[in-house]
Amino acid sequence: EQLLKLKHWHDMQLQLTQQRISCFIEQHVNIHLNEERIQLSRASFNQLDEISKMILLDRLFEMLQLNKSFSEKNYNEWFEQIESKQSQIKIPLTEKWIIQIAYDKFIIMANYDVKHFPIQITHPGIYNYSHYQIDVKHDFPVGDFPLVIRTQRDGDKFELNGMEGHKKISRLLIDHKIVQSERNQLPVMVNAQNEIIAVGTLYLKNKYEQSIFIRDMGEE
Repeated sequence: EQLLKLKHWHDMQLQLTQQRISCFIEQHVNIHLNEERIQLSRASFNQLDEISKMILLDRLFEMLQLNKSFSEKNYNEWFEQIESKQSQIKIPLTEKWIIQIAYDKFIIMANYDVKHFPIQITHPGIYNYSHYQIDVKHDFPVGDFPLVIRTQRDGDKFELNGMEGHKKISRLLIDHKIVQSERNQLPVMVNAQNEIIAVGTLYLKNKYEQSIFIRDMGEE
């Protein structure tokens, strides 16, 4: 009789927790199954108790059809990492899926390691690079062609607008809290004089503000 009472109490608590997690998902979790991405706040995740965290992850993994079970030890190791002060953490789940912690973002996403090769532009037009659209207008200075669009390289610097000096792209990305996966997608534009004139939508040299327009199509 005591065991039955205990089981009934346990079942009730589990049901209440499931209901709380349903409300939590509705209020705090952004689900983009077409983009193979689920995102929430790292802080809101850390405020949950351990059982709620496990139930939440089980529910999200089910949505993504991970078809893999994880041990309590796995979960506890992840929770320690997520509660730490590390700004960027990558937790492998399967060959395809990872948990990406980036500052205050908690993201479950497909682990696509896509390399984008440099492209050269010799005339005005609309170009696509990664999930960005780059519109080079007809009044772009002819002497600054050819342009090269590529990803970031170690030591890349750009000239500051309206002041003396340069800034490293790596510092710019940290200041804007750009996640590692997005850093590998960000187009860096270089003119014929080997000057960095644009970095995604984060920086554009003043000289080109009327002749280059960059849109992040992934935000639409």
